[in-house]
Amino acid sequence: MSMKIGVIENSQFFGRTFWEFLDVIREVGIKYIQLPCRPGSTWSSGRVGTDPLYGSEELCIFPVEYADPTTLRPSLELKERIESYGVTVTSFYHNCEWMAALTLGDTQLDIEADRIMELCDIANKWNVPVIRASEGPAERHRFGYTKLIRDFSKRRCIEQVRKALQRCIKHAEDTGVYLALENHGVLLQDADELVSMIKAIGSDYLGANVDTGNFAYAGALPETLKGYYKTIAPYTLSTHIKDVQRQWDVKKPPTLMQRASAWGSANQRIVWECPVGDGDAEIKSFVNELKKNSKFRKIGTLNIQQESGDPRVARIDMLKRSFAYLKSIV
Repeated sequence: MSMKIGVIENSQFFGRTFWEFLDVIREVGIKYIQLPCRPGSTWSSGRVGTDPLYGSEELCIFPVEYADPTTLRPSLELKERIESYGVTVTSFYHNCEWMAALTLGDTQLDIEADRIMELCDIANKWNVPVIRASEGPAERHRFGYTKLIRDFSKRRCIEQVRKALQRCIKHAEDTGVYLALENHGVLLQDADELVSMIKAIGSDYLGANVDTGNFAYAGALPETLKGYYKTIAPYTLSTHIKDVQRQWDVKKPPTLMQRASAWGSANQRIVWECPVGDGDAEIKSFVNELKKNSKFRKIGTLNIQQESGDPRVARIDMLKRSFAYLKSIV
């Protein structure tokens, strides 16, 4: 069974509306997409509602007019319209706020678990097998990674993720929907730590959404990446495939906190994202490891993700080159 190649919805990066973005990927030849689960408009995005945890701007959204009025989540009408473009949703994209409970209290964990379980129900109706979940808020949110780690320690933050997953994994099993935990931010950026978390939960319905660029952002050099991929590939359910070219001296890399505070920043030139296959993220090595994972070949997708990039490379051209490279190695 050949691997599916898709893309994560990121219409704003391409300067397109959601529907124009579907036209772009259809023209490129991409038939699969990872769909965000927060509604918003193209230029002023964010969750519809008053919850302060969802008040910050989101790059990955779906059109607000296709939000279910009860849940504010993707409606079945949205599914039908996406499929009219010849595109199939193979996974949902969800940013969790699990670590905010360190500040707000454990009631927040219950709120976040309810959100995941609600998405499991929707994924079941959509026949979407995987929900990608991050382990905590992005740096731009009001509960930043670096502040939480300074205040509570990395060990306690990781324990918070474990507690959060335990609250919702049974419902994922009951609905037949897989949860894929991403190496995101500054936690779980070591493949052994990510696998340890998966094993600690002990469910076949928990695995990884491996972001190849994030491992590289966090300082992993090519030989380290190859080892990471061997470790994590058997547990991988979904992916974000992005390639990067490092901009720091390998003999004196920036600290983890320095990288987190300027995550992918063009001004800091920590890394440039580049067409897949042109950088240091050892994509072919990862794909070769994934070929051994029968579950991934059945339900997983190689989702191209573009969030920033070298301004010398036109963004649609970058997508075309990435897609062509992945087709050549699967």
